[in-house]
Amino acid sequence: MTKYKLTYFDGRGGAEPIRMAFAAGGVEFEDVRVQIAEWPSLKPKTPQGHLPVLEVNGKTLCQSMAILRYVGKECGFYGKQSWEQGQIDCMVDTLADIWTTHGRVIQEQNPSEQKQLITKHTDESIPKVLGIIEKALKDNSAGKGFLVGSALTIADIRLYCTMDYPLMVYGFKLDKYPKVAAHRKMIEAIPKISEYMKKRPDDKIALELLIPMMKNCRI
Repeated sequence: MTKYKLTYFDGRGGAEPIRMAFAAGGVEFEDVRVQIAEWPSLKPKTPQGHLPVLEVNGKTLCQSMAILRYVGKECGFYGKQSWEQGQIDCMVDTLADIWTTHGRVIQEQNPSEQKQLITKHTDESIPKVLGIIEKALKDNSAGKGFLVGSALTIADIRLYCTMDYPLMVYGFKLDKYPKVAAHRKMIEAIPKISEYMKKRPDDKIALELLIPMMKNCRI
């Protein structure tokens, strides 16, 4: 039996789509959550100096999207043929733009610059990507509400998890994106995902770091 061990910080971030894919596939895995205070001593011991890291029967795999694609294949959430897989990759990579500008926000130390980056993130970057996603959902009208094809894929899981921080941390609204909003409700209603979400821990990164940071920026 394959043994999976996923190591990441005690929050959602880059590991949450991986966790959700495992849960949706009904695949057991060890969910190791690293506290921020533990990271300096753990970092030199990781293969590439960052998290997440997935161990599969003792072998390690790095890079969050590489891990997500691997788990998607293992769990059957990576499309039915090459063209569909290409579309999935396109959507997953498109959503990376939201993570890129989010990363710039949290890395900026100058309060004035950080406020400008938050505005760019919420007023430009997120709307631009969601405009693309909204159209993709519309174009896939025969897909039962899924982003690619007619069944759950890692593109759907990536979309759902990507929007966690915009909604929870930045206060972003989906009023102008009805198909994205409907997609979110659909994902939440999938039984195995719903069960997982009821049991998953609170996001300490958001609660203890990101949300207070946003409040300070708005003072």
